[in-house]
Amino acid sequence: MKTRLGYSSRREDLESPGVDPNPPILDPFADIPPTRSGDEYKRWDLSVVSTWTPPDLRTATSRLRSRSVAGVDFTWEDGESDTSRDFSPMGTGPFVRMPFFDERRTIGIFGELEEGIGESVTISGSLRYDTTPDEDDRLSPAGGLAIEIPGTSITLFGSYAEGYKRPSFYALGGPVGNMALRAEESRGWEVGARGNALDGRLRGQVGYFDLRVKDLIDFNPSPPRLENRQRLISQGVELEFAWQALDWIDFRGGLTFNATDFEGTSADPLNRPRWRGFGSVVVAPIESLEVTLRALVVGPSKASSFHTGGRVDTLSGYERVDLRVAWMACDGIDLFVEIENLSNTTPREAVGFESPGITPRAGVTFRL
Repeated sequence: MKTRLGYSSRREDLESPGVDPNPPILDPFADIPPTRSGDEYKRWDLSVVSTWTPPDLRTATSRLRSRSVAGVDFTWEDGESDTSRDFSPMGTGPFVRMPFFDERRTIGIFGELEEGIGESVTISGSLRYDTTPDEDDRLSPAGGLAIEIPGTSITLFGSYAEGYKRPSFYALGGPVGNMALRAEESRGWEVGARGNALDGRLRGQVGYFDLRVKDLIDFNPSPPRLENRQRLISQGVELEFAWQALDWIDFRGGLTFNATDFEGTSADPLNRPRWRGFGSVVVAPIESLEVTLRALVVGPSKASSFHTGGRVDTLSGYERVDLRVAWMACDGIDLFVEIENLSNTTPREAVGFESPGITPRAGVTFRL
């Protein structure tokens, strides 16, 4: 049995000049007014998980291998925003306080069963039950099947899952928030194959996926706020590979084609590129040092801006190179240096805003 306890806290102070497409007169019902806010979010997580693996059961024709997992988790969330907005026609004040506070208490009970049949077939199933005081209880089922092809290193697999995601506190009470938002509900399936060669040093996987999301939360520029949209249909193909060229050099890469649209329409969802790929090399010349060089390639995407009247533009694709150096100084202490966008490209991931150039950061991680 494993028990895990976690706590996280975040504080942000934000000041926004608002968005007024037709200055100097501000329309408080159609524009985004100037806003000042101090946001604070706290979260506690507690989980207890037990795993049971009974002895194999042998029959005259096959062998059964079982593994079960069961547990319960508790989540406490508290969000607070001391927000003030300026609704004056000229945007010169005064600011009107519009505070927001919410809390959530969620209890989840879950179980998973994995059953191996013979030497080549594995089936799995899971069920999760979530209960909260302020919303209907929910069941989230999932299942999977994996078949190893005899005489090869190839495994065919398939899976199905359902889930949900509640609106964030920001989506409910932020500057473009909407207290009437409903939770997103999803169901999806995937089929594919994976395999290896060269004694496992070369591994690869290809899969096709289909995901449907009901009540997707998206930004509506008129009026400027978040709203639930039609059902999102997301389909595509993923390809991944990994090659351990030497004991201290790994090559990894992947490519994803993901076509998305809203059910019953021909409109493409915004800010969702169809193509995305990456390649990386990980070098560990000594046990305590790891250097990662990663290249990211993103295809073009559709985007819109409230400031430009909701016009849909096409943003060009881009490439980016990142570098990360991690050193394990001693047991329990890791030091790292990261340089994002080593290539110093400045693509536009949103209309009118260039991404920052070279972005360095450094940090330390403590492990108990």
